[in-house]
Amino acid sequence: AREDRFLRTAEGQEKEGCFTGRYAIHPLTGARVPIYAANFVLMEYGTGAVMAVPTHDQRDFEFAQKYNIPLKVVIRPTDAISAEQKEQLTDWIDAGCPADGAGMKAAFVEPGVLVNSGSFDGIPSQDGIKRIAAFVEEQSKGKRTIQYKLRDWLLSRQRYWGTPIPVVYCPDCGCVPIPEDQLPVVLPRDVDFSKDGNPLLTATSWLNTPCPKCGKPARRETDTMDTFVDSSWYYLRYLDSKNDKLPFDAAKAEAWMPVQQYIGGVEHACMHLLYARFFTKMLRDLGLLKKDEPFKRLFTQGMVCKDHTFKDGTTRSVKMSKSLGNTVDPAGAIEKFGADALRIFILFAAPADKQLDWNDDGLEGASRFLGRIWRYANTNAAVIEEGLASLCDKGFMPTSSHADDKALDRKTHDSIRRATADLGERFHFNTAISACMELFNDLSAYKPREDADSKACVASAFRTLLLLLAPMAPHIAEEIWNRICDKGSIFQIAWPQYDETRLVLDEI
Repeated sequence: AREDRFLRTAEGQEKEGCFTGRYAIHPLTGARVPIYAANFVLMEYGTGAVMAVPTHDQRDFEFAQKYNIPLKVVIRPTDAISAEQKEQLTDWIDAGCPADGAGMKAAFVEPGVLVNSGSFDGIPSQDGIKRIAAFVEEQSKGKRTIQYKLRDWLLSRQRYWGTPIPVVYCPDCGCVPIPEDQLPVVLPRDVDFSKDGNPLLTATSWLNTPCPKCGKPARRETDTMDTFVDSSWYYLRYLDSKNDKLPFDAAKAEAWMPVQQYIGGVEHACMHLLYARFFTKMLRDLGLLKKDEPFKRLFTQGMVCKDHTFKDGTTRSVKMSKSLGNTVDPAGAIEKFGADALRIFILFAAPADKQLDWNDDGLEGASRFLGRIWRYANTNAAVIEEGLASLCDKGFMPTSSHADDKALDRKTHDSIRRATADLGERFHFNTAISACMELFNDLSAYKPREDADSKACVASAFRTLLLLLAPMAPHIAEEIWNRICDKGSIFQIAWPQYDETRLVLDEI
């Protein structure tokens, strides 16, 4: 089955391939090397063929493990090996780093010393790369080249909606850029979208224009720029969107840039985000901007995936797409379970930066969780209201010394601590929801007494639960809050703060 380029090169993607039945001859040793077709090798990169070294490249290692390809270690670690690699390769290292890779649970990808490399044994691997390349050239077996990973960006599009390319074509002068005093080129309004082809070809009054150089009849360029051109600097235009003299005011850019937090899909990492950095550095080189980078922090959310059965009968979870038909209509889920349940499921199913595999059972589970909170609020409304009344006089901090009360209060403050770090610092919505679930489980198990201290403890825990849950389940949190806690909006209440002293256990 065909896979898109992003999925094929993703680190977590399943490595698949097959033996071609052919072999390549190693130019130095004469050994026969089997040739495999693999889904993580790109035809358009380099020659379309790569040398696989399974013991020293993680993707190659995973591929070799799956297809039982023999391993051969050619780099041995030194004392400078990182703690992470040492932990991954403990069995292999303890066995004396056998040449067949026995005991390796991951590839050794750090610098080391060459082994099983003939006359190059004992040479530091970084130096060995250069010396082997030089030897290959001396033997006329190959030559060194630089492989640039960047490709030309074809930015022209045959569509109406996009930035016009400021060029006209004159029979005498050829391709002529439009002078700066005639910019910007504005898209025409008298366009016929009912015909096939580029709509701009129908706007003859716009299409036909004098040549800026000789004044004779000429024609405008009808291709428009890819919208990535606009999104490559829109963060600067947002600062000064009404400016009709300049793209942006340099003083405003100096004051506000760089963007403190950028959130975007991981598939843009090698496209839009790369272009944005290019534009920022170009504007810096032109003296229009002093900043060197557009974004201070980047968070990339993972893909939403769902099972799809391919023509060969195999089924696996792949990125949702209209072409595959493995999409889910959110309107149906909202109609059946509600928008809050859908939110909770999506945020709880996986860390926000990882792949989310769609599962209807998870959606039902989220709905049940919110239903339990709703029923608890209805059943215990009187207790919560009475407890809140006494809490107001205590700064919303219970003062009971009862062991059960202190345990629930400790759980309340621990939940605030966890959710604050998960939401505000790491964007770990799933663990923030987990903290809410644990707090609610403890609250549900707590047996309230008739005294004011007990009711205050219940009210404090439930009030905190609603505040922590509100960003992720706003509708149910707001409605319960309005009915039981306060007539104002929950979103006008300050985020709860935890007290370190209330996290300390009385007994260990």
